[in-house]
Amino acid sequence: MIRRVHRIDRLSQRGLSLVELMVALAIAMIVSIAVFSTLLTSQQQTKTTTSVNSRNQAGAFAAHQLDFMLRNAGTGLLDYSGSVAGINVPSYGCLVHAAKNGQTLLPSAVFAAPFDTLSGQVRLAPLLIKNGAAGVSDTLLMMHTSGSLSSLPSQLLSAPASASLNINNVLNYRGQDRLLVVGGSLQPCLMSQAQTGFTAAAGMTAIPLAGEYYQASINGVDLSTVDEYVVSLGQSPKFILLGVSETDSNLYQYDLLEPANNTITNANPNLFIENVVSMQALYGVDPNGDGNLADLSWVQPTGSYDYAAISADPEMIARIKAVKVALVLRADEREANVVSEGSVTVFADTSVPLTLSLADTHYRYKAFEVTIPIRNSLL
Repeated sequence: MIRRVHRIDRLSQRGLSLVELMVALAIAMIVSIAVFSTLLTSQQQTKTTTSVNSRNQAGAFAAHQLDFMLRNAGTGLLDYSGSVAGINVPSYGCLVHAAKNGQTLLPSAVFAAPFDTLSGQVRLAPLLIKNGAAGVSDTLLMMHTSGSLSSLPSQLLSAPASASLNINNVLNYRGQDRLLVVGGSLQPCLMSQAQTGFTAAAGMTAIPLAGEYYQASINGVDLSTVDEYVVSLGQSPKFILLGVSETDSNLYQYDLLEPANNTITNANPNLFIENVVSMQALYGVDPNGDGNLADLSWVQPTGSYDYAAISADPEMIARIKAVKVALVLRADEREANVVSEGSVTVFADTSVPLTLSLADTHYRYKAFEVTIPIRNSLL
Protein backbone atom coordinates (compact mmCIF):
# COMPACT_ATOMS: atom_id res chain seq x y z
CA MET A 1 0.00 0.00 0.00
CA ILE A 2 2.78 2.38 0.83
CA ARG A 3 4.59 1.59 -2.40
CA ARG A 4 1.54 2.54 -4.53
CA VAL A 5 1.28 5.94 -2.89
CA HIS A 6 4.90 6.68 -3.71
CA ARG A 7 4.36 5.70 -7.37
CA ILE A 8 1.35 7.99 -7.65
CA ASP A 9 3.38 10.89 -6.17
CA ARG A 10 6.16 10.34 -8.68
CA LEU A 11 3.67 10.37 -11.59
CA SER A 12 2.05 13.59 -10.36
CA GLN A 13 5.48 15.33 -10.32
CA ARG A 14 6.47 14.54 -13.92
CA GLY A 15 5.57 18.12 -15.29
CA LEU A 16 5.52 18.98 -19.03
CA SER A 17 7.39 17.07 -21.61
CA LEU A 18 9.72 18.87 -24.06
CA VAL A 19 7.20 18.50 -26.86
CA GLU A 20 4.41 19.95 -24.75
CA LEU A 21 6.62 22.88 -23.74
CA MET A 22 7.55 23.63 -27.36
CA VAL A 23 3.91 23.55 -28.42
CA ALA A 24 2.99 25.96 -25.61
CA LEU A 25 5.82 28.31 -26.55
CA ALA A 26 4.77 28.26 -30.21
CA ILE A 27 1.19 29.08 -29.31
CA ALA A 28 2.33 31.91 -27.01
CA MET A 29 4.61 33.28 -29.74
CA ILE A 30 1.80 33.27 -32.30
CA VAL A 31 -0.51 35.07 -29.89
CA SER A 32 2.23 37.60 -29.01
CA ILE A 33 2.97 38.31 -32.67
CA ALA A 34 -0.72 38.85 -33.38
CA VAL A 35 -1.08 41.16 -30.38
CA PHE A 36 2.06 43.17 -31.22
CA SER A 37 1.07 43.39 -34.89
CA THR A 38 -2.31 44.77 -33.88
CA LEU A 39 -0.69 47.25 -31.50
CA LEU A 40 1.82 48.40 -34.13
CA THR A 41 -0.92 48.83 -36.73
CA SER A 42 -3.04 50.75 -34.25
CA GLN A 43 -0.08 52.92 -33.25
CA GLN A 44 0.78 53.67 -36.89
CA GLN A 45 -2.83 54.55 -37.64
CA THR A 46 -2.86 56.85 -34.61
CA LYS A 47 0.34 58.55 -35.78
CA THR A 48 -1.04 58.94 -39.30
CA THR A 49 -4.34 60.31 -38.04
CA THR A 50 -2.58 62.74 -35.69
CA SER A 51 -0.18 63.83 -38.43
CA VAL A 52 -2.95 64.36 -40.99
CA ASN A 53 -5.09 66.25 -38.45
CA SER A 54 -2.13 68.49 -37.60
CA ARG A 55 -1.53 69.14 -41.29
CA ASN A 56 -5.20 69.99 -41.85
CA GLN A 57 -5.27 72.31 -38.84
CA ALA A 58 -2.06 74.02 -40.01
CA GLY A 59 -3.54 74.39 -43.50
CA ALA A 60 -6.76 75.88 -42.17
CA PHE A 61 -4.78 78.28 -39.96
CA ALA A 62 -2.51 79.25 -42.86
CA ALA A 63 -5.52 79.87 -45.13
CA HIS A 64 -7.13 82.04 -42.43
CA GLN A 65 -3.94 84.05 -41.88
CA LEU A 66 -3.36 84.50 -45.59
CA ASP A 67 -6.94 85.64 -46.00
CA PHE A 68 -6.43 88.26 -43.28
CA MET A 69 -3.08 89.47 -44.62
CA LEU A 70 -4.15 89.61 -48.25
CA ARG A 71 -7.40 91.42 -47.45
CA ASN A 72 -5.31 94.11 -45.77
CA ALA A 73 -2.96 94.42 -48.75
CA GLY A 74 -3.31 97.88 -50.25
CA THR A 75 -5.11 99.43 -47.28
CA GLY A 76 -4.32 103.15 -47.40
CA LEU A 77 -2.17 102.81 -50.52
CA LEU A 78 -4.48 104.56 -52.94
CA ASP A 79 -3.01 105.10 -56.38
CA TYR A 80 -3.29 108.80 -57.11
CA SER A 81 -2.44 108.38 -60.78
CA GLY A 82 -5.10 110.93 -61.55
CA SER A 83 -5.69 114.24 -59.84
CA VAL A 84 -6.66 114.49 -56.16
CA ALA A 85 -7.63 118.02 -55.13
CA GLY A 86 -5.70 119.26 -58.14
CA ILE A 87 -2.58 117.26 -57.25
CA ASN A 88 -1.19 114.85 -59.82
CA VAL A 89 0.49 112.37 -57.50
CA PRO A 90 1.16 108.87 -58.82
CA SER A 91 2.44 106.62 -56.05
CA TYR A 92 2.45 103.03 -57.29
CA GLY A 93 5.87 102.02 -58.53
CA CYS A 94 7.88 104.57 -56.55
CA LEU A 95 11.20 103.16 -55.28
CA VAL A 96 10.89 102.88 -51.49
CA HIS A 97 13.72 104.18 -49.29
CA ALA A 98 13.49 103.44 -45.58
CA ALA A 99 15.84 103.42 -42.60
CA LYS A 100 15.52 102.66 -38.90
CA ASN A 101 17.85 104.01 -36.23
CA GLY A 102 20.41 104.88 -38.87
CA GLN A 103 20.32 101.45 -40.54
CA THR A 104 19.18 101.41 -44.18
CA LEU A 105 16.35 98.91 -44.66
CA LEU A 106 15.33 99.70 -48.24
CA PRO A 107 16.81 99.47 -50.79
CA SER A 108 18.67 96.45 -49.47
CA ALA A 109 21.84 94.90 -50.83
CA VAL A 110 20.44 91.48 -49.98
CA PHE A 111 17.53 90.14 -47.97
CA ALA A 112 17.81 87.39 -45.37
CA ALA A 113 17.15 83.80 -46.46
CA PRO A 114 14.86 82.49 -47.82
CA PHE A 115 14.40 85.83 -49.61
CA ASP A 116 18.04 86.26 -50.62
CA THR A 117 17.31 85.76 -54.33
CA LEU A 118 14.85 88.68 -54.40
CA SER A 119 15.96 92.11 -55.60
CA GLY A 120 16.52 94.62 -52.83
CA GLN A 121 14.85 97.30 -54.97
CA VAL A 122 11.29 97.46 -53.59
CA ARG A 123 8.62 99.53 -55.31
CA LEU A 124 5.31 100.59 -53.78
CA ALA A 125 2.36 98.30 -54.62
CA PRO A 126 -0.44 96.59 -52.69
CA LEU A 127 0.71 93.14 -53.79
CA LEU A 128 3.47 91.71 -55.95
CA ILE A 129 4.31 88.09 -56.79
CA LYS A 130 7.85 86.93 -57.53
CA ASN A 131 7.60 83.85 -59.70
CA GLY A 132 9.80 80.96 -58.57
CA ALA A 133 11.88 78.94 -61.00
CA ALA A 134 10.56 75.59 -62.24
CA GLY A 135 9.47 73.60 -59.21
CA VAL A 136 10.30 76.46 -56.81
CA SER A 137 7.77 78.36 -54.70
CA ASP A 138 6.59 81.87 -55.47
CA THR A 139 7.22 84.79 -53.10
CA LEU A 140 4.56 87.30 -52.04
CA LEU A 141 5.15 90.97 -51.19
CA MET A 142 2.25 92.73 -49.43
CA MET A 143 2.01 96.33 -48.26
CA HIS A 144 -0.56 98.21 -46.19
CA THR A 145 -0.83 101.19 -43.88
CA SER A 146 -2.10 101.03 -40.32
CA GLY A 147 -4.57 103.38 -38.67
CA SER A 148 -3.71 106.63 -40.40
CA LEU A 149 -6.17 109.49 -39.90
CA SER A 150 -6.36 109.95 -43.66
CA SER A 151 -4.89 108.24 -46.71
CA LEU A 152 -5.28 111.35 -48.86
CA PRO A 153 -2.07 113.09 -49.95
CA SER A 154 -0.93 116.55 -48.95
CA GLN A 155 1.00 118.64 -51.45
CA LEU A 156 4.28 120.01 -50.19
CA LEU A 157 4.41 123.81 -50.25
CA SER A 158 8.17 123.78 -50.64
CA ALA A 159 11.05 121.36 -50.84
CA PRO A 160 11.33 119.56 -47.48
CA ALA A 161 13.69 121.06 -44.96
CA SER A 162 16.05 118.67 -43.22
CA ALA A 163 13.66 118.11 -40.32
CA SER A 164 10.19 119.34 -41.33
CA LEU A 165 7.54 119.17 -44.04
CA ASN A 166 5.46 122.20 -45.01
CA ILE A 167 1.87 121.60 -46.16
CA ASN A 168 -1.43 123.51 -46.11
CA ASN A 169 -3.09 121.53 -43.32
CA VAL A 170 -1.53 119.20 -40.76
CA LEU A 171 -4.77 118.00 -39.11
CA ASN A 172 -4.50 114.55 -40.74
CA TYR A 173 -1.18 113.85 -39.05
CA ARG A 174 -0.08 112.78 -35.55
CA GLY A 175 3.13 112.38 -33.63
CA GLN A 176 4.98 109.12 -34.50
CA ASP A 177 3.05 108.66 -37.77
CA ARG A 178 5.19 107.05 -40.43
CA LEU A 179 5.14 109.29 -43.52
CA LEU A 180 5.79 108.55 -47.17
CA VAL A 181 7.28 111.49 -49.06
CA VAL A 182 6.91 111.02 -52.82
CA GLY A 183 8.70 112.82 -55.64
CA GLY A 184 6.74 111.57 -58.66
CA SER A 185 6.03 108.58 -60.86
CA LEU A 186 8.67 105.84 -60.47
CA GLN A 187 10.87 108.27 -58.53
CA PRO A 188 12.33 107.53 -55.08
CA CYS A 189 9.89 107.83 -52.18
CA LEU A 190 11.29 108.23 -48.68
CA MET A 191 9.79 106.97 -45.46
CA SER A 192 10.03 109.42 -42.59
CA GLN A 193 8.35 109.96 -39.21
CA ALA A 194 6.50 112.73 -37.42
CA GLN A 195 8.12 113.81 -34.18
CA THR A 196 6.85 112.20 -30.98
CA GLY A 197 4.56 114.61 -29.13
CA PHE A 198 3.56 116.48 -32.27
CA THR A 199 -0.10 117.54 -32.02
CA ALA A 200 -1.84 119.09 -35.00
CA ALA A 201 -3.79 122.30 -34.56
CA ALA A 202 -5.68 124.65 -36.87
CA GLY A 203 -3.42 127.00 -38.74
CA MET A 204 -0.31 124.85 -38.40
CA THR A 205 1.51 124.14 -41.67
CA ALA A 206 4.65 122.27 -40.59
CA ILE A 207 5.16 118.64 -39.55
CA PRO A 208 8.33 118.31 -37.46
CA LEU A 209 10.32 115.17 -38.25
CA ALA A 210 12.14 112.97 -35.75
CA GLY A 211 12.15 109.39 -34.49
CA GLU A 212 13.66 106.03 -35.33
CA TYR A 213 12.34 106.06 -38.91
CA TYR A 214 13.49 109.61 -39.68
CA GLN A 215 16.65 110.14 -41.67
CA ALA A 216 17.53 113.20 -43.78
CA SER A 217 19.26 111.11 -46.42
CA ILE A 218 18.76 107.41 -47.24
CA ASN A 219 21.03 105.52 -49.58
CA GLY A 220 22.21 108.71 -51.27
CA VAL A 221 18.71 110.22 -51.73
CA ASP A 222 18.15 113.44 -49.76
CA LEU A 223 14.72 114.22 -48.35
CA SER A 224 15.01 117.74 -49.76
CA THR A 225 14.95 116.37 -53.32
CA VAL A 226 11.65 114.48 -52.88
CA ASP A 227 9.31 117.41 -53.16
CA GLU A 228 5.85 116.48 -54.50
CA TYR A 229 3.59 115.30 -51.68
CA VAL A 230 3.35 113.41 -48.40
CA VAL A 231 0.87 110.81 -47.15
CA SER A 232 0.50 109.22 -43.73
CA LEU A 233 1.13 105.46 -43.44
CA GLY A 234 -0.14 105.34 -39.87
CA GLN A 235 1.96 104.21 -36.92
CA SER A 236 2.58 100.59 -37.89
CA PRO A 237 2.58 100.06 -41.66
CA LYS A 238 3.56 96.61 -42.90
CA PHE A 239 5.68 95.67 -45.88
CA ILE A 240 5.70 91.86 -45.65
CA LEU A 241 7.43 89.13 -47.63
CA LEU A 242 6.12 85.56 -47.52
CA GLY A 243 8.16 82.70 -48.93
CA VAL A 244 8.97 79.01 -48.58
CA SER A 245 12.46 77.86 -47.67
CA GLU A 246 13.62 75.10 -50.00
CA THR A 247 16.01 74.01 -47.23
CA ASP A 248 13.54 73.08 -44.50
CA SER A 249 10.13 73.26 -46.28
CA ASN A 250 8.72 75.93 -43.97
CA LEU A 251 6.86 79.16 -44.79
CA TYR A 252 8.56 82.31 -43.47
CA GLN A 253 7.40 85.88 -42.95
CA TYR A 254 9.78 88.83 -43.26
CA ASP A 255 8.94 92.40 -42.17
CA LEU A 256 10.91 94.70 -44.49
CA LEU A 257 10.50 97.64 -42.11
CA GLU A 258 12.37 95.87 -39.33
CA PRO A 259 16.08 94.98 -39.36
CA ALA A 260 16.92 91.37 -40.13
CA ASN A 261 17.37 89.68 -36.76
CA ASN A 262 17.63 85.93 -36.43
CA THR A 263 17.69 85.70 -32.64
CA ILE A 264 15.27 83.30 -30.98
CA THR A 265 13.44 86.06 -29.11
CA ASN A 266 13.05 88.39 -32.09
CA ALA A 267 13.42 86.48 -35.35
CA ASN A 268 13.01 88.34 -38.62
CA PRO A 269 12.35 86.48 -40.91
CA ASN A 270 10.20 84.42 -38.59
CA LEU A 271 8.64 81.00 -39.00
CA PHE A 272 5.03 81.30 -40.15
CA ILE A 273 3.85 77.75 -41.01
CA GLU A 274 5.77 74.46 -40.85
CA ASN A 275 5.81 71.69 -43.49
CA VAL A 276 4.87 73.87 -46.47
CA VAL A 277 6.48 72.31 -49.53
CA SER A 278 5.18 74.83 -52.06
CA MET A 279 3.38 78.17 -52.37
CA GLN A 280 2.07 79.28 -55.76
CA ALA A 281 0.08 82.39 -56.69
CA LEU A 282 -1.88 83.94 -59.56
CA TYR A 283 -2.93 87.51 -60.25
CA GLY A 284 -6.59 88.25 -60.88
CA VAL A 285 -6.37 91.13 -63.37
CA ASP A 286 -8.67 93.48 -65.23
CA PRO A 287 -7.13 92.95 -68.69
CA ASN A 288 -8.74 96.01 -70.26
CA GLY A 289 -8.31 98.35 -67.30
CA ASP A 290 -11.96 99.37 -67.62
CA GLY A 291 -13.07 98.32 -64.13
CA ASN A 292 -15.37 95.58 -65.46
CA LEU A 293 -14.66 92.67 -63.11
CA ALA A 294 -16.75 90.36 -65.27
CA ASP A 295 -13.64 90.20 -67.45
CA LEU A 296 -11.39 89.20 -64.53
CA SER A 297 -8.62 86.95 -65.79
CA TRP A 298 -6.23 84.74 -63.82
CA VAL A 299 -2.63 85.04 -64.98
CA GLN A 300 0.71 83.71 -63.84
CA PRO A 301 3.33 86.20 -62.59
CA THR A 302 5.37 85.94 -65.78
CA GLY A 303 5.83 87.97 -68.97
CA SER A 304 4.07 91.33 -68.62
CA TYR A 305 3.25 90.37 -65.03
CA ASP A 306 6.80 89.39 -64.08
CA TYR A 307 7.88 90.89 -60.74
CA ALA A 308 10.45 93.28 -62.18
CA ALA A 309 8.24 94.37 -65.10
CA ILE A 310 4.99 94.99 -63.22
CA SER A 311 6.56 96.63 -60.15
CA ALA A 312 7.79 99.46 -62.38
CA ASP A 313 4.47 99.84 -64.24
CA PRO A 314 1.86 101.73 -62.15
CA GLU A 315 -0.88 101.12 -64.72
CA MET A 316 -0.35 97.35 -64.63
CA ILE A 317 -0.23 97.38 -60.82
CA ALA A 318 -3.61 99.11 -60.79
CA ARG A 319 -5.07 96.32 -62.94
CA ILE A 320 -4.44 93.72 -60.22
CA LYS A 321 -7.84 93.19 -58.60
CA ALA A 322 -7.42 89.86 -56.77
CA VAL A 323 -4.98 87.11 -55.94
CA LYS A 324 -5.28 83.34 -55.71
CA VAL A 325 -2.78 81.53 -53.49
CA ALA A 326 -2.20 77.79 -53.12
CA LEU A 327 -0.24 76.20 -50.27
CA VAL A 328 0.81 72.55 -50.44
CA LEU A 329 1.31 71.18 -46.93
CA ARG A 330 2.94 67.91 -45.96
CA ALA A 331 2.05 65.76 -42.97
CA ASP A 332 5.00 65.49 -40.58
CA GLU A 333 4.88 61.66 -40.40
CA ARG A 334 6.87 59.80 -43.06
CA GLU A 335 5.28 56.42 -43.66
CA ALA A 336 6.91 53.14 -44.62
CA ASN A 337 4.80 52.68 -47.75
CA VAL A 338 4.05 54.97 -50.68
CA VAL A 339 0.90 56.87 -49.70
CA SER A 340 0.75 59.75 -52.22
CA GLU A 341 0.81 60.20 -55.94
CA GLY A 342 3.85 61.85 -57.47
CA SER A 343 2.14 65.20 -58.10
CA VAL A 344 -0.61 67.55 -57.00
CA THR A 345 -2.59 70.00 -59.15
CA VAL A 346 -3.56 73.48 -57.98
CA PHE A 347 -5.69 76.21 -59.60
CA ALA A 348 -7.71 73.52 -61.38
CA ASP A 349 -10.68 75.92 -61.63
CA THR A 350 -8.72 78.41 -63.77
CA SER A 351 -7.40 78.41 -67.32
CA VAL A 352 -3.85 78.09 -65.95
CA PRO A 353 -3.81 74.95 -63.73
CA LEU A 354 -0.43 74.05 -62.31
CA THR A 355 0.84 70.54 -61.58
CA LEU A 356 3.55 70.30 -58.93
CA SER A 357 5.87 67.32 -58.53
CA LEU A 358 6.20 65.78 -55.08
CA ALA A 359 9.68 64.59 -54.16
CA ASP A 360 8.79 62.04 -51.46
CA THR A 361 5.61 60.01 -51.89
CA HIS A 362 5.94 58.47 -48.43
CA TYR A 363 4.31 61.63 -47.01
CA ARG A 364 0.66 62.66 -47.24
CA TYR A 365 0.06 66.04 -48.94
CA LYS A 366 -2.86 68.41 -49.28
CA ALA A 367 -3.33 71.67 -51.19
CA PHE A 368 -5.14 74.63 -49.62
CA GLU A 369 -6.30 77.52 -51.83
CA VAL A 370 -7.61 81.01 -51.05
CA THR A 371 -8.97 83.66 -53.41
CA ILE A 372 -8.88 87.24 -52.11
CA PRO A 373 -9.85 90.61 -53.63
CA ILE A 374 -7.23 93.35 -53.36
CA ARG A 375 -8.95 95.95 -51.22
CA ASN A 376 -8.11 99.32 -52.73
CA SER A 377 -7.93 98.06 -56.30
CA LEU A 378 -11.69 97.63 -56.15
CA LEU A 379 -12.45 101.15 -54.94
